[in-house]
Amino acid sequence: MIEYPTWLGRWISGLRYLWATPNILLESYKPGVPYAVRTPENYYVHLSSERHIQELIEAPEDKLSLHALSKDMFQPKHTMNGLAVEDRMSANGNLHSRVLRVVLRSHLGHLQPSLYSVICNSSTHGFETGRKLPNAWTELQSFSMAKEIIAAANSLVFFGESLSGDPQFVKAALDYPDDLFKTAEVLRLMPSVLAPIAAPILMRQHQASKVLVEHLEPVVEQRLEQSKSIDGFLGPKPLDCIQFFIDASLQKDTWSAHKIIQVILGIWFASVHEPALSLTYALDDLCTYPEYVDLLRKELSTCNVIEDDLDTLPLLDSFLKESARLHSSDSISIRRKVLQPYKVR
Repeated sequence: MIEYPTWLGRWISGLRYLWATPNILLESYKPGVPYAVRTPENYYVHLSSERHIQELIEAPEDKLSLHALSKDMFQPKHTMNGLAVEDRMSANGNLHSRVLRVVLRSHLGHLQPSLYSVICNSSTHGFETGRKLPNAWTELQSFSMAKEIIAAANSLVFFGESLSGDPQFVKAALDYPDDLFKTAEVLRLMPSVLAPIAAPILMRQHQASKVLVEHLEPVVEQRLEQSKSIDGFLGPKPLDCIQFFIDASLQKDTWSAHKIIQVILGIWFASVHEPALSLTYALDDLCTYPEYVDLLRKELSTCNVIEDDLDTLPLLDSFLKESARLHSSDSISIRRKVLQPYKVR
């Protein structure tokens, strides 16, 4: 237990944790020995042995919960338009998993041509607006460009062609995760009673989320009415997450437009930051290990990226997986919050 005797000492150590997590973990680490480190909220108990990690993975959700931890970290009540997140996964329903893991995956083939076009256009725009250097080179910030590409592609998948083609909407969609992440980090250092006052200020009076909601609300309400109507849609149904969530909710308890928007924006937060980091690390690895570039280009040259299944590219798949394994987007994996005492038998 890395303990500090005074309240001030605990507060300072929690603040230091936000800025120097990797160093703190390396200083405290002993192979196979659990240790606890102070964070702004409470203590994190770190496990490193294979046996302890396996026990953590297999622990029931009503004892050790990922949802409860996420709620503490990001405080969705104040940062995600009042989104209600329950501590136990089962209480949050399974619509999220069904839509993202089953319905969306089944439509990726239909979305692939449009995604290819969006990614090409976003990449071209990045090079056109980047800093020009001698000898026809262009300098770009890799993470900023990766975020713009991921945001453009995911906007199409989440919100459809009309909204993803609106520059004001796309800018708000790009700003929203940054505002939320920064706000959540600051709220971790404040007493909980100040969160309702501080959150709107830190979120810039929810400017980005207001733009998103203003654009999404009429679309979702219209789609809900069309989905419930006998006449339905005049043409084919839109292929995007808005429609996927509407259809999935109609099969059980119909969600309101407000609830659907809350859930989509909650998922949107994670859909930009993590993939952008993975793409940035992959680009960096290509520069670090140029010997893989020709092999990957050769594999891609045999594939029609608009029509073929990209799962048939084993070299690219392996390269991206290894890059993600070596460059974790977080210093801690398999986070859980203890809800009840739990003892492994």
